[in-house]
Amino acid sequence: MNNFKNFIFDLDGTLIDSTPSHVKAFNYAISKSSQKCAVDFNYEKMKGKRTIDVMNELGFSGDEAKKLTKIKQDSYREYLMNGEVNVFESVRECFELITAKNFEVYICTGASRHSVDIILKKFDLDKYITDYITGSDVEVAKPDPAILNKLIADNKLQKELSLFVEDSENGKDCGVRAGVKTIIVNNPDLSSEGDFETFNEFYLTLKDSI
Repeated sequence: MNNFKNFIFDLDGTLIDSTPSHVKAFNYAISKSSQKCAVDFNYEKMKGKRTIDVMNELGFSGDEAKKLTKIKQDSYREYLMNGEVNVFESVRECFELITAKNFEVYICTGASRHSVDIILKKFDLDKYITDYITGSDVEVAKPDPAILNKLIADNKLQKELSLFVEDSENGKDCGVRAGVKTIIVNNPDLSSEGDFETFNEFYLTLKDSI
């Protein structure tokens, strides 16, 4: 890992332990619709995607999809502010290590910009981050590589010097399709050689190598 200078992180499930709150918020929003889902809701398959895209995949469209997206986002932000979401172990230490080495931290997430702004300020992470891109900033998000490619292009980064840290299959697909080295944390079911079962394991390995 001593070959990388740009560290690009997903947010939900990678840096913050938000999966239970997202599942709860999605289920609450879906329960508020008089329509039924066209497909079963499986968060693991949807993880990393924008809320509006998930709603569309579930069979909601137009104004109904927009309404449910707002309900879901508002509910999640309520859970966030109520303390139901926390930063994973060693995230701050990892960011401090990277910036102390004069390397750079970036965020690439399908979450809305408003939610990301709240999260970064709430957990005092914004001071470490050079730039970030959200699902609000692109027409298509993960697993499409456009969101990651835009972040890289906007900041004139070299892909061979960039590492993308993710927790989802959609995120990994995004990184692979963008041609950026991608590793998985916090998802043992998806992990393979070179991945890490926890963020802390990633941090400890990084600490020993840069």
